[in-house]
Amino acid sequence: MSISRADELRLLVSVAEAPLRVLDDADVDAFRGDGAWTKRQILGHLVDSTATNHQRFVRAQFEDELHFPPYDAPGWVVVERYDLASWSLLIDVWVAYARLLGHILDVMPEPQLATPVWVDWYGEPKPITLSEVIDAYLDHVRHHLAQLIPAPEV
Repeated sequence: MSISRADELRLLVSVAEAPLRVLDDADVDAFRGDGAWTKRQILGHLVDSTATNHQRFVRAQFEDELHFPPYDAPGWVVVERYDLASWSLLIDVWVAYARLLGHILDVMPEPQLATPVWVDWYGEPKPITLSEVIDAYLDHVRHHLAQLIPAPEV
């Protein structure tokens, strides 16, 4: 039996929350290589990604075709100075926001999943369905959680 996307997101959050909370400043600020974000910056980026996708998920329900501005992830992380943000704050915000997105996915009408959403796909504007946007977001969350904590049992 497969689970809904909303349930999958809630499961990812619930499995990740406790392991994230045990990481200390040394863990989350450790150098990860030239140009690589620290774990603190990665979690800040997940907050940004969740906020960006919140906008996509909702705005696509008002349009026949959504044209969404590009998202400069590295620029956002620099401007927001996540390297100085409280780790517990970032956890609290991401957990709450991702849970809210779970609710939004729960109440999204099925026909809306076919709405074309123009996104910046590796530097090129490309239309993908809202369904594909949701799947890409879930893949993105899994990718970054794997950088933050040992592989969860999901």
